[in-house]
Amino acid sequence: MVKVNSIDVLAPAKTNLHLAVGPKRDDNFHDLQSIFARISLFDEIHIDIYESDKREIILKGLESIKLSSEDTMTKAARLWSDKTNTYDKIVISIKKNIPSEAGLGGGSSDGASVLLALQKLYPQKAISFKELEAIGSQIGSDVPFFLHESTFAFVKGRGEFVSPIDMDLDVNYRIHLVKPVKGVSTKSAFSLLDKIERPSFINESELLAIFKKGVSAWKRHFFNDFEKVIKNDVLGRIKNASNFLLMSGSGSTCFEILDVFDKPSLISSSDEFDYITTFY
Repeated sequence: MVKVNSIDVLAPAKTNLHLAVGPKRDDNFHDLQSIFARISLFDEIHIDIYESDKREIILKGLESIKLSSEDTMTKAARLWSDKTNTYDKIVISIKKNIPSEAGLGGGSSDGASVLLALQKLYPQKAISFKELEAIGSQIGSDVPFFLHESTFAFVKGRGEFVSPIDMDLDVNYRIHLVKPVKGVSTKSAFSLLDKIERPSFINESELLAIFKKGVSAWKRHFFNDFEKVIKNDVLGRIKNASNFLLMSGSGSTCFEILDVFDKPSLISSSDEFDYITTFY
């Protein structure tokens, strides 16, 4: 079998600088209001394309992870191949650096990165960005964000409406990530959240105005609804953190934003994942 092309890509993680969740909709999804931020923690993906008379998608690197459904990378390759009538052998190899059940969007980023890689591997078959977003929404709610190249974005709907935010921060902030040993199931997190009342969304223009004021305003006004229902041992050990401190996504990773003079407030000696990164 002849190899015809290959590519290496980095799939970045994300944090949610703000995350409010609306009531469950009739389609069982939830409306979100969030500000996403890419960070420089990456899964490493390599894709080989082999000439073949029938389509075959092979994934290597997730053998140790128990999956309840089709993984995002295989699904992305399958949906893109169906859309473009591509019938080659696609071999995807991944080195996972982003922890699972962490609220960092690793699976969604992996799926989005495969879609973007296939667009580059088959330029003659590349589909429009709108079509790519439609495929991404079928893979996962966070996938459309990762199809954009913006560091920051305002995200709403169930995640399919993404508005990139053009902003350079005055300080080259570091981000301290700490993931407790125990992960959090996104499905169970939403189920718990549906049992409590939540305030209405902040006005969109007000939310963006807060964001553009910088980290000191984020600390005063931004929050994550999931912190109301997810018991997080890391957050529970911090009483008066001086830094901007929040849980990402539905958990369980916590993060704090540090400037060059800050010392981390999060206690991480007994936790599964402890990492310093930056915005990307």
